[in-house]
Amino acid sequence: MLRACTDLMLIVPWSLDAAWTAASESAADEHAARQGRRVALDLASALIKISRMIPPAPDGNAGGSFLVSGEEDAGVAIRVRHLIEIASGEHTPCVDEPLIANVGVWTSLGFLFLLVSITMCNPQVLAAVHSLMERVVELLS
Repeated sequence: MLRACTDLMLIVPWSLDAAWTAASESAADEHAARQGRRVALDLASALIKISRMIPPAPDGNAGGSFLVSGEEDAGVAIRVRHLIEIASGEHTPCVDEPLIANVGVWTSLGFLFLLVSITMCNPQVLAAVHSLMERVVELLS
C-alpha cells in the first residue's frame, strides 16, 4: 500500500515516508508476534531468507542506481533484532488503548461534526458564504 501511494507522498519529506514505513513494518511484526514466540522466530527466519535472495545493489556508476538504497539491509537487521527481543521476552509490546478510553475525544469530534453539518445545511449560512465567495472573486479579478 505504501509503495502504491508513493506518488501521493511527493509533498511530504522522504524522511517521513521512511519513518512511516518503518513504523508500519514494526507494528505488523509485533502484531504477528503476538501469536507466540515461535511465530516471531519464524518471521525473523523468513525475513533473513528473503533478504538473502535480494541481489546486491548495483555500483554507483550504473544509471538509475539512485533508485536502490542500502537502507533495506539495515531495516531487515533492525526488524530481526526486534523480533528476537519479542521472542526472548525482553520486549513488552505496547498495548493499544481501548476505544472507551478516548470517549472524550470521540464525543468532542462528534459534536464538532454535528455542528458543522447543521451549519452547512442552514440556507442563511449558505447564502452568506456564497456572497462572501463572490466578493473574494470580485476582488481578485
